[in-house]
Amino acid sequence: MSVDGEMEGWRRQWQGGAKPVVDADAIERLRRGVVRETFWSKWGLIFPIFATLWSGATIVMPALRSGRALVVLLGVESVVFIVVVWVVAFWLGRGTWRPLADTTAAFIAISIRRREAYIRGAIAGACLYVAQFALLVLVFGLSPAGFGAVLVSAPVMGLGWIGIPVVFAGLYWFGRRQWSDLERLRELKRQLPSD
Repeated sequence: MSVDGEMEGWRRQWQGGAKPVVDADAIERLRRGVVRETFWSKWGLIFPIFATLWSGATIVMPALRSGRALVVLLGVESVVFIVVVWVVAFWLGRGTWRPLADTTAAFIAISIRRREAYIRGAIAGACLYVAQFALLVLVFGLSPAGFGAVLVSAPVMGLGWIGIPVVFAGLYWFGRRQWSDLERLRELKRQLPSD
């Protein structure tokens, strides 16, 4: 059944005096939201692609050309990290690119899958951020300057001691928002009449 057919059925129920099962306005907002999210998720790939190319051009290539073992190792690690990020992102985003049909149930299902993927993505992003930070501190801590100098350096203070709490606070806020949307969508799914 199409979205228009379902909405017309609900409209007839409402005009006939029966209490509508699902709020038609909520369904229409959901439909527009899914279409908007689909559009922006495709356009949203442009920034990560450019960020990947930029990091490859400005970090990885000079590191590989330097000839110094530690710098080459960090360049290789950067390439591996970039590949891991892309693999994790595509793995978490599977099944979230578009609804399987043009029905209310399909729009609710994709919205639920997207919220679940966003929550898993926030957790994966936090883990990747901390892992990358810890690896860099470890590698630079093994240098002649030692861990003491690395731990109080400007990059570590910015990315770690300030960056980690800021990132975690943002992810906490984002996760709470996604959980709230997820609960609303699950309730909407429970309200749908079963075929």
